[in-house]
Amino acid sequence: MIRNDGQYAGQRVLSAASVREMEKLQGGSLEYGLGCWVFPNVAEVAAQGARGGRAWVNRNNGSYAVVFTQQDNSASTTEQFKELVRTKLG
Repeated sequence: MIRNDGQYAGQRVLSAASVREMEKLQGGSLEYGLGCWVFPNVAEVAAQGARGGRAWVNRNNGSYAVVFTQQDNSASTTEQFKELVRTKLG
């Protein structure tokens, strides 16, 4: 839905403006939007769930991924996931 600017299966769930607001950096943060991590320098948006679920969208090339693992949300796991998405799918 986020990749498609608020639409899921052809149905509008959020306005495109709402999605853009989610992807804006909030409160002076360098990487956090509304409910997601934002990386403006590479046009990426990411969300991490509890216990290893991760979703990633790259606006520059239209790639995206959803990965479920049984690992924790440690910084090293997150960095490995970012690198995988950026180099293998981008």
